[in-house]
Amino acid sequence: MVKENPVKKKIKEGKLVLGSYCNPQRSHMVELMAEAGYDFVVLDTEHGPYFGVESCVDAVKTAQAVNIIPFIRVSHNNPILIEKALEIGACGVWVPHVDSREECEQAVKAAKFPPIGDRRGGGVAPKDWEYANEQTIVAVLPLESKKAIENIGDTLSVQGIDLVSLSTGDITFALGHPGQPMHPEVVKVRDKVLELCQRKGLVAYAVGSPELLQYYYQRGVRVFMSETNLRKAFQDHVKELRTMLS
Repeated sequence: MVKENPVKKKIKEGKLVLGSYCNPQRSHMVELMAEAGYDFVVLDTEHGPYFGVESCVDAVKTAQAVNIIPFIRVSHNNPILIEKALEIGACGVWVPHVDSREECEQAVKAAKFPPIGDRRGGGVAPKDWEYANEQTIVAVLPLESKKAIENIGDTLSVQGIDLVSLSTGDITFALGHPGQPMHPEVVKVRDKVLELCQRKGLVAYAVGSPELLQYYYQRGVRVFMSETNLRKAFQDHVKELRTMLS
């Protein structure tokens, strides 16, 4: 049975929505993120050694048990990977390297049932397809290369996109300013994409430093992914203890 996706509901209502990436093999982190108050978690199979969506099964089940919405970032814009990610229980997919209209159409078609796409049943009855399409989130990352930036207008014309990444890292390499997400030239391109999303009625999300998140909150963005740094959290805690007990 297809269930309501509260993250999509909050997005439609313009409410603040918070999420974070997570290693798919660390189900305990999914539980911690739920307890911390995140709305969703994105299990990342693109980066690191876990390329198969099968590595996400336990984390998806954990997310369902602790009431945090699970999404999967597939390693490639591949219809089979996208279908499998949704069939194991993810409420949507994050699709990387969407460089053109054609690649965006491919992602949407793989994630949505007819008549929007050509996703196959996978345990979802035809009578539930329309509702499943409404609840499934397709997030695209269309700013990871020069080609993608050049094609952004056509790419964002595709029907069925739910979220658009404003990019943090790859866009800086594409524009020749690696590791500088707030460089004026990077911000200029990102801002143009945000304006394009707003004109087309699309929802953009931002991920990155507190400075970047605050910048885009002021410009109307309400969906954010934070960079969880446990090492720094532990370091700050130990530093605080040493100061207090010295």
